[in-house]
Amino acid sequence: MKDKIILSWSGGKDCAMALVKLQQAYRYQVTHLLTTINRETGRTISHDVHIDLIRAQAESIGLPLHIVEMPPAPTNEEYQVALHASINDLRETGCNLVAYGDIALEDVREYRDEHLERIRMKAIYPLWMRDPFGLAREFQEMGFKGLTVCVDLTRLNESFIGRSYDAQFLRDLPPHIDPCGESGEFHTFVYDGPIFKTPVAFEMGDPYQRDNRFVYCELLPPDAPKDDATDDAE
Repeated sequence: MKDKIILSWSGGKDCAMALVKLQQAYRYQVTHLLTTINRETGRTISHDVHIDLIRAQAESIGLPLHIVEMPPAPTNEEYQVALHASINDLRETGCNLVAYGDIALEDVREYRDEHLERIRMKAIYPLWMRDPFGLAREFQEMGFKGLTVCVDLTRLNESFIGRSYDAQFLRDLPPHIDPCGESGEFHTFVYDGPIFKTPVAFEMGDPYQRDNRFVYCELLPPDAPKDDATDDAE
């Protein structure tokens, strides 16, 4: 019998590659995608992607999406309470593992493991300690298509926002920047590739900044009315 898995889903390249690796492993069955959003903006916590685009990804992949709503700027306790409640709900469906797309950050892994142990769940990391250059090339060679939706301006300049995550992007990265953005240098949104039945359609708007540090690429579902994503941008 296969282990049933919840996959933590941001909509970016690392979770997409994690899904590929899990699908290739005979012993695992991914049954749900799990994403966290700001309940006021309806956008993902770190990538700031519109939830309708995450729903479109899940529909094209063919997996149910479980959405965890968070308050704006949640405390660690608020985050864990909401996340634990959602994971406990999914455990009732037979899931016993939670998968993450982390590659090399030991402190992040320890944090996840510790909190899952509290609710008697375990984490797995399909990409753990893989060569980031190799992963980036594999992502592109498999036919995935994605673009950068968030850039940390303390590490990269604004020219990297809204760009295709392709070979030229990797060539243009400064040598000290991880090609997978493992330390949060940039985040991506994946809209096409082998896990999707059809590409995810979207429209691009203008970039906007927050916290005098992060620049985001505005992505919206086709024909969606403009919302207030940039109202509090600085």
